Amino acid sequence: AEEWRAAADALLRAADLRAYDLLRTALREHPDDLRLQQLIARALVQCGAIREANERLTRLHQAGHTDEETVGLL
Repeated sequence: AEEWRAAADALLRAADLRAYDLLRTALREHPDDLRLQQLIARALVQCGAIREANERLTRLHQAGHTDEETVGLL
């Protein structure tokens, strides 16, 4: 059963990485889109890149984005 859990976790991480790649591409085209910035931070968290997600969210917060989504992800 442990092997199946590990395989499932790997598949989920791969999906998270694919989502991150798609969001990163969209963010290049729309760099000021708050929702895209929030979603990329969420994808980073799901991929385990907590520090990078926190840095992005901190920059958003410092820029005045004190909405529930940004603060909640912090």
